[in-house]
Amino acid sequence: MPRRMPRRPVTRVGSALLTVAVGAGTLAAGLGVGYTVTQPALGDGSAFLARGHTVVHVNGESGRSDAEVAMQLATGSEELQTVRLPDGRLAVVNKKTGTVTYLDAATLTPGGAPVPVTPPAATAAASTAAAAASSKPTGQASAKPTASASAATSLPPAAGQVEPIATSRDGYLVNTADNTVTVIPGPGQPATAPVRVADGILAVVPAGESAWVLTGKGDVIEVLAGQAKRTVHLGEAPAGITVADGHPVVVTQPGSAYTVDGDAPRLLGPIGVTGNNLLTGSWRGAGRYAIAVDPRSGRLGALDPRTRHLTTVDLPLTTGAQLGAPVVLDTWAYVPEYTKSVLLRVNLKTGRAEAKPLEVPGRKGRFTLEVTGGRVWANNQYDQRALLVDADGHEHYVDKGASPDVTDSQSQNTGDTTTGQGGNPGDTGSQPAPGGTPSTEKVAVPSFAAGTNYKDACARLVELKLRCGPVADGTSGGATGSVKGTDPPAGTQVLVNSRVVVRYVSPVRTPTLAGLSRSDACRAVRAAKLTCAERPDRTAPVASPDLLERVTAQNPAADRPADRNATVTITFPVTIALPDLTGQTQGEACQRVQQYKMRCVVVVGVPATRAGQVPGAVYGQNPAAGTVAATGDTVTVTVFAGDATVGTYTGLPIDAACAAVEADGFACVRAVGRSAAGTGQQPGVVYAQSPAPGTVQPVRRPVTLTFYSSDTTLPDVTKMAPDAACAALAAQALDCARAEEPNPSTNVVFSQDPPPGTVPIGTRVTIHYSPWGLVNYWIYQHNSLNVWVLRAEGNIPAGYGRQQFQVGLAYAPGTALPGGLAIHGFSCTTGGTSCNGISTNHFYSRVESYPGFDRSEAAVFFDCARGGRAIYRTWNAGMPRFYGITSQPPADPSLGELLGCVW
Repeated sequence: MPRRMPRRPVTRVGSALLTVAVGAGTLAAGLGVGYTVTQPALGDGSAFLARGHTVVHVNGESGRSDAEVAMQLATGSEELQTVRLPDGRLAVVNKKTGTVTYLDAATLTPGGAPVPVTPPAATAAASTAAAAASSKPTGQASAKPTASASAATSLPPAAGQVEPIATSRDGYLVNTADNTVTVIPGPGQPATAPVRVADGILAVVPAGESAWVLTGKGDVIEVLAGQAKRTVHLGEAPAGITVADGHPVVVTQPGSAYTVDGDAPRLLGPIGVTGNNLLTGSWRGAGRYAIAVDPRSGRLGALDPRTRHLTTVDLPLTTGAQLGAPVVLDTWAYVPEYTKSVLLRVNLKTGRAEAKPLEVPGRKGRFTLEVTGGRVWANNQYDQRALLVDADGHEHYVDKGASPDVTDSQSQNTGDTTTGQGGNPGDTGSQPAPGGTPSTEKVAVPSFAAGTNYKDACARLVELKLRCGPVADGTSGGATGSVKGTDPPAGTQVLVNSRVVVRYVSPVRTPTLAGLSRSDACRAVRAAKLTCAERPDRTAPVASPDLLERVTAQNPAADRPADRNATVTITFPVTIALPDLTGQTQGEACQRVQQYKMRCVVVVGVPATRAGQVPGAVYGQNPAAGTVAATGDTVTVTVFAGDATVGTYTGLPIDAACAAVEADGFACVRAVGRSAAGTGQQPGVVYAQSPAPGTVQPVRRPVTLTFYSSDTTLPDVTKMAPDAACAALAAQALDCARAEEPNPSTNVVFSQDPPPGTVPIGTRVTIHYSPWGLVNYWIYQHNSLNVWVLRAEGNIPAGYGRQQFQVGLAYAPGTALPGGLAIHGFSCTTGGTSCNGISTNHFYSRVESYPGFDRSEAAVFFDCARGGRAIYRTWNAGMPRFYGITSQPPADPSLGELLGCVW
């Protein structure tokens, strides 16, 4: 049964469409399958989404795609991933092949041939290694257990080890196949050496100008301008890394959240969930809240870094649900659930999860999830539709356009003949009926005579059951509106309901720029093949820093005809009244100045000697508060200097203690001390400090805090009795696990895992020992017959003992030994020649019965896969039959039987 379409309208009345209508060009055939590309609308709440084997630009207001990449970027069911780079390009990664393609985000034209990052021959091996290391894209760090009775599990990462990310300054390629982070050079710029992460990459997130790498060792490396700037040591096992309120945040397995972009990790507080398989918020949908989901319990925790307020919510899950990394938009969190292909929506303000999830079009399974353009986008690459959620929580389905390599699970008859902004008409033509199976019928794209109007061409395509996508060509050379060509070209066989682009003659028009940032506006102007001229306005100070350098006027006005390379002048305000910075810390004041797009300079002034004066706090600024200044100006803040008294920091957790040290005006130096094991104290608690409390020293001088280590010494417990070994491990706060295995010793530990060394407190140590008593087996020969019996040493039956040989150490009959092999003794004493040709006979075998012989239990040997010495039963052909027990394999395998092994 097909899903029902949303009842809400696809567009919102009154929302401004900021579009750029310019010409399109067909790419060379050598670059891939030909589609024509128009410049996408910019700044309109749009997104670049993967559709089948290419990428399209979807306008969030119109709910339609308005441009597509004119080359094939994938084949089969390969997954594509996109990210916008700060220099205006779009990076597209084929997750299976590791190939990266760079496109101009305005024209969707490539800036060169695709670049293979992961060699194809290494891809399969890299995928296996990455899966084994539980490498996670976008903020996920730890391995995910298989679902049992849990409410949900997290879905393992998709194949492929190359992920593009973008900071405010640079783009990076994260390659978990070779554990490198490489800055993406600008067009024409030389490549730089990658940053290699020796401990392996678990996750990388962008925050500010830096990329933050969570390593396999649990440290965080800051990468800035393509260089490893510093390493942050956490002291707790991490579960993942995310971005909250613009800061990188590590969530630890015990359930704490730390910001890591300061001088040292700073505790934000508990996040409400614990474990080693938490799903931290995706950087592709980072917002104000630090967020994490425990897929085992189905609980979501959200921590507000500004207020430290914690919200926990139980998600409405069913057994077997598979979850992905959540995203945040405003006060809503969205959690992907792949088994049903839905989004679970949580109101972080009320702390409640909505009972009805949002359906994502397409087949059940993985889909991409991101927040861009002020909207949430959930996209199944191989479906024609995608789910869009506005900031106010209203959901819609958007149309990425028909294509032979996608299905339309949400199809409906639209009869669409609408016209888009800037004189660019929208697609026309029918769509498949709801719930119908995609048609396999094909039709040839017709040719159109010179001078044919694009509307007549579209009408002809609709008659042939095709969809028409008219695109202004932005060129002359014919009457306005006359057809210049189609993509695919005339004669191409395509599926019915496919989209055919009709390019037609149309002059260039100026884009709508009001409200755009200065950089975005000029990017839109240049994309329209026009020249951007900037006119800073210093006459009207703005009320908020968010309004600085946003376009207030343009000349010529929007949607006006223009010649190629004509100049468009944008006007934007650059002045604002400065805020009062006194009383703030140096960091808070400079952060505020930077929000005003100005430069901050710090000057250390007089010592803080009077009551109410705090070392490091701002007590002066230049220009003064209320002064009107312009973007790019310098603001100087003066802070108190002087001495301060060292407080008492012992007994506090290290993060709280460091926060107290910094609040007192000093620099905190962390020193790992002795193990907390056996002290009765928690790891991370400070037990010593230097200087001592009450010491007076200059502000910003270091205070060293020594805290209990979370590690302990793992002793060598081999050669000890199991109980004694477990007691020794418990004394070091370690968990003892027993593994009973056959061994030449009894009740003595013969190996341990892990080996002796330093390990975290609570580590499980497995001791291996054998609890079963050993029996020393011999064979004894009859005094007059060539007959042998198997007995414990010294247990010689009457009439035997002429010769004797040791067999080895094994186990008594009836021993419940894992992999034990029961050895049966068969005896015959009926006299004459009835016992296989002689009067008395004995042999030993693993068979259950033998005619004429009585059976008894003789011993328990073990599987030779555990080692030891192999023992065989042998016999001769014919009668009388004599049996032997030997460690030598019989020359004729048909005259012998492997009984098992002994020590």
